[in-house]
Amino acid sequence: MKLQLSKKFFAFIIAIMMFFVLPGIANAQQSIANAQQGLDNSQLPCQSCLSWCGCGLRCIRGHCYRWYPFYTDPLHKNDVLSLSDSNSADFSLELTEAHDVSLKIYDVTGRLIKTLAESTLPEGENQIEWNKTDEYGNTVSAGIYILQLNAGTEYSDLRKLTVMN
Repeated sequence: MKLQLSKKFFAFIIAIMMFFVLPGIANAQQSIANAQQGLDNSQLPCQSCLSWCGCGLRCIRGHCYRWYPFYTDPLHKNDVLSLSDSNSADFSLELTEAHDVSLKIYDVTGRLIKTLAESTLPEGENQIEWNKTDEYGNTVSAGIYILQLNAGTEYSDLRKLTVMN
């Protein structure tokens, strides 16, 4: 029993590291490399950006997406999106062309909380609102959630979302 519990705990720790620690390390390494080369993140092509933080660009076969978080936590160098007292949050996603997009929120156990978007979004800036409710209209509790952005089969990314009631 203890061995089985230890394996589950170890797998849980690995999963947390993959979602929370490794993306931050990769972003820090890219920022250091850019600084050594004298590059400003805003001048980089989208292929050089590693996450929504920093310059905020990602590519899908050469098409850039810009992510505008509603609030970023400066203590975590913009890798955490935080939602506080307000009753809703507006996510803004800029597309260079129309694309199938899926934006979903999961709890830390992997359970789907809410599907915010699952459709073809037009070119330009798209606003997606979340009113801090689950699929059944219940207000979510304070805690950490995972925000998953998919665009077709070419692109997928995860971000931590902290909800404070």
